[in-house]
Parts: sequence; structure tokens; C-alpha cells
Amino acid sequence: MPASRDLEGQRAAAEEKELSKQEATATAMLQVYQEATKNIQQLCKGLAASAKKQK
Repeated sequence: MPASRDLEGQRAAAEEKELSKQEATATAMLQVYQEATKNIQQLCKGLAASAKKQK
């Protein structure tokens, strides 16, 4: 049975490592999304201001 427990421990550690990688990826993707959203909002504000000036 000790070998079985060791294998289970290794599997749990591998799953934890994979989840940690997925969390890091999700965090990075969220940061990119937030930055892109901010940039789009600024672009829209600039376009709106430009449109007002042209009227």
C-alpha cells in the first residue's frame, strides 16, 4: 500500500502544479483583457470628442 499512497501523492502534486499553471494563465489573460478594455474606452472617448469638434 505505501507505493499506492506515493503514487497518489505524486498525482495530487502534478494536479496542483497544473492548477497553479492554469491560474497563472487565467490571471495573465484577465490582465490583458482589462488593459484592452481600458484602451478601447479611451479610444471611444477620443472618437466621441473628435466627432463633437467636427459638428
